[in-house]
Amino acid sequence: MTLEELRRAWTVSGDVEIQRSIWDRTAPEWADRPLPDKDDPSLRLLLELSAPGDRCLDIGCGDGRYALALAGAGRVCLGVDLSPEMIALAERRRREAGTAGVSFQCGNWAEARPDQDGFDLVFARMTPAVAGCDAFLQMMRCCRGWCMLEKHTQRHDAVLDAVLSEAGIAPREDREIMYARTCLDLLGCTFHEQVRPLLSRHTKSEADMTAWCLNRARLRGPLTDAQAQTIRRAVSARAEHGIVEETLTSQVVTLYWKVPASIQSTIGVI
Repeated sequence: MTLEELRRAWTVSGDVEIQRSIWDRTAPEWADRPLPDKDDPSLRLLLELSAPGDRCLDIGCGDGRYALALAGAGRVCLGVDLSPEMIALAERRRREAGTAGVSFQCGNWAEARPDQDGFDLVFARMTPAVAGCDAFLQMMRCCRGWCMLEKHTQRHDAVLDAVLSEAGIAPREDREIMYARTCLDLLGCTFHEQVRPLLSRHTKSEADMTAWCLNRARLRGPLTDAQAQTIRRAVSARAEHGIVEETLTSQVVTLYWKVPASIQSTIGVI
C-alpha cells in the first residue's frame, strides 16, 4: 500500500455535527471524575515522554483531564476539542484547580492550524478527532518530539452493540490502529506499542442512552424511522427505573513514536 492509497482508505467517518452533539450531551457525565494520577498508565507514559517545561498538545482533550494533570507536573499544555460543553468543563476544572500553564481551545482538529513543529509532545487518547490519515499526519506536522495515539480495539459495548444489532446495523470494524501502523511504516518511523485490557461499567439515563445509541447509529449512515423506533424500544427494554447500565470491554492499544527531523519536510507537503 502506498501513502496515497492509505489516505483514500483511511478517511474521517461520521458527521462533525453528530460528533459534537454526542460529546456535548456526554459532558455532564465527566464533571465529577477525578484527574488521572500516577497509577494511570496513559499519564505515566505521557510523563515519561516529556519533561517539565515541554509544550504538550492534547488533541480531543475532552474535559481536559490529561492536559491538566500534565500541567500540574510542570508541562505547558494546550487542549483542543470539538465540543463546546467539554471545553467549558475543562475551563471550569482549570479555574477551580488554579492550574497554571494550561489553555483550551474549542475547534475541529481537521480544520485546526496548529504551530508547525511547535510541540514537544502531541497526543490523542480515545478520540474521534484523529480518525483519518490527514488528521494523523497533522499530529506529526506540529510535533518536534514524541507523538502518542491511543485507541480501543476489539471493542464491545454490551448495550449499544445489542441495540444496534436489533435495528439491523452491522458492527463497525476497528481499523484505525492498523492504519496508523501502516502509515508509520510507510514514513519509516520506528514506533512502540503497548496493549492492555479494559473493563468499564457506567450508567446512563434512559434518555441519554437512547440519544447515545441513535447518534452512534447515525455516524454509520442514514437511519430509517423504523430503525430509530427499534433503537428506542430496545433501550427502553433494558432500562430499570429509568437507568441503563453499560459494560465496555476492549483492548486499549497505545502507539508512541518520535517524529524524525528527517521526515518533517516530507510530512509538510503530503
